[in-house]
Amino acid sequence: MADWRRAEIATPRGIFSLVFHARGIFALHFPGCAPEQEYPRAELPWPGLAEELERYFRGARVEWGPYPLDDSGYPPFTRRLLREVRLIPYGASCSYREIAARAGSPGAWRARSEE
Repeated sequence: MADWRRAEIATPRGIFSLVFHARGIFALHFPGCAPEQEYPRAELPWPGLAEELERYFRGARVEWGPYPLDDSGYPPFTRRLLREVRLIPYGASCSYREIAARAGSPGAWRARSEE
């Protein structure tokens, strides 16, 4: 985690915090939800990402494909979920149940409480 950085991106919805490193984007934190760990600030290595986020929050269609994601720090099921969510076409929606099934764990669509 020594090479991880953080950039702040101003959008019409507030200031987002993006955690990234050389392999890609690891996390995007919504306004008011800072990362648990402090990372050194840096400029975004992906020209145009800040503008694309701003366009997205104004309702414009945006293609996220050019921006690399790094899911290596997540558990296997979460990585599968993230990959499936990224495949949802623009304007489409899917339920948690559908995404869990596509990720190979059809019963994982809802949290189970310990009784």
